[in-house]
Amino acid sequence: NVMDAKGAQAVEQLIQDAEQDLSQVDELKSDPKLLRMAQEKQKDIVEMNKFRKEFEKLQQDKKTMEQALRKAEQDVVQMRLRLMERDSAMAMAGKRVKAFEVKLEEEVKEATKRVADAEK
Repeated sequence: NVMDAKGAQAVEQLIQDAEQDLSQVDELKSDPKLLRMAQEKQKDIVEMNKFRKEFEKLQQDKKTMEQALRKAEQDVVQMRLRLMERDSAMAMAGKRVKAFEVKLEEEVKEATKRVADAEK
């Protein structure tokens, strides 16, 4: 997803920027205020790494759910095809039963006529 990629890229850029800023900490150790700011930035990096890991986990979860959804959709299509096949088979069986009933009715009529003719 484009938004997921942009979000991941933005987080990665923030982390790289923060790490680059921390490389200057050695020069700043003499200034307590700047050192405190660098330590805060280091805490922020840890938080950003946690966020990135959570983001990556959520991305993976989303991917897994999308795959499961596609599989379920395929299963539904297969079930519908099987239902259509059953409906078709039932319709054919119904036509055969109807044809057999018509044939039996004709045979009964013929037999009844023959019996009536024989009685005359």
